[in-house]
Amino acid sequence: MAEKKWAPVQSTFLLPPDTGQFYAAGEWNGACMDCHVTQGRSRFVAGSKFDSQVSEFGLACVACHGEGGEHIAANRNPLRRFALHLTGGADATIANPARMPGPQSALVCGQCHSIWAFSGMADKIAWNRSGTKFQPGEAELAQRWVVQPGGTDHPAQRAMLQETNPHFFGDRFWGDGMVRVTGRELNGTMASPCYKGGACLSCHEMHPAGGAARAVKAWATDQLKPGMDSDTACLQCHQKINVSRAAHTHHAAGSPGGSCLNCHMPHTTYGLLRAIRSHQVSSPTVRESTEFDRPNACNLCHLDRTLAWTAERLGAWYGQKTPELSRDDHEVSAAVQWLVKGDAAQRALVVWSMGWAPAQQAAGRDWLYPHVILTLQDPYAAVN
Repeated sequence: MAEKKWAPVQSTFLLPPDTGQFYAAGEWNGACMDCHVTQGRSRFVAGSKFDSQVSEFGLACVACHGEGGEHIAANRNPLRRFALHLTGGADATIANPARMPGPQSALVCGQCHSIWAFSGMADKIAWNRSGTKFQPGEAELAQRWVVQPGGTDHPAQRAMLQETNPHFFGDRFWGDGMVRVTGRELNGTMASPCYKGGACLSCHEMHPAGGAARAVKAWATDQLKPGMDSDTACLQCHQKINVSRAAHTHHAAGSPGGSCLNCHMPHTTYGLLRAIRSHQVSSPTVRESTEFDRPNACNLCHLDRTLAWTAERLGAWYGQKTPELSRDDHEVSAAVQWLVKGDAAQRALVVWSMGWAPAQQAAGRDWLYPHVILTLQDPYAAVN
């Protein structure tokens, strides 16, 4: 929508060219409406027929704040409203994610922004008939569970996921367990210390204040608070690092390499024809690329450099041990390797990075054109 461009929905996903018709009749009822409406009920009938119902198209207040009947009844009393206004106290009749502990607050967002599965067939049927039972403020998802790779919870459900879709985990996670598809940020956040603190609302806001520095149009693309598209997002908690940032980053202040976000939340997630920052805070390594195929932060910025170059820098600066590297890793740019022999996700992320201004600043741009042109022949529509 930002580009005001129409695109075949199937072409925006990383799907092999011979997939055929990916979306069948009724697919919206069976998948999309789980998150893109408020209290959706697909109410399957037969074949491709549904008697689908929704409480509201899009996300209404109830999605984040819970049912409001008690809240409305209590606040008909103007004295109660005035007392709450004067004291600034919490209103116990309504859920407010901003006042919840980090994990509960994050789950309000994560009820949709996560990789989840139903706890069993009975829960799936109940969901389809009556909608979700989850209420904001609860500590766990009702009827569902957040699927993290490598976990030992829900063994029967994990086995069923693997049996019905052998690519379930590989399509959604990199080899080291980091999420590789957009809209699933809770999974990454849960694996980060931020999860126990302010979680999502440390950086994001759902109700932009009037006169905010960022225009509403800009806010609509990421729901970030003012200033949270910069190092302020990290330094609001990590204040000590700000004293010696150059020594910590080994990059000049104000440069792309001196950015907390570029190193610790690199663009390793794909979705909607663009790269998105990982929400699992991590430190760059070469090993994540050699062993788990995930592009590392250094080579997503220094597109002209090899993995060996990155290993040498990380070893000198942070004492990281250099993994075993191939001849290509010593002689050919990591980005070029990902373009010519990487999987579709790697190719999509790298070609997006080639159009990213900070990467062009670090690596130059004229040499990129032949490689970008090569991607126009890519069999995956999302890449070309």
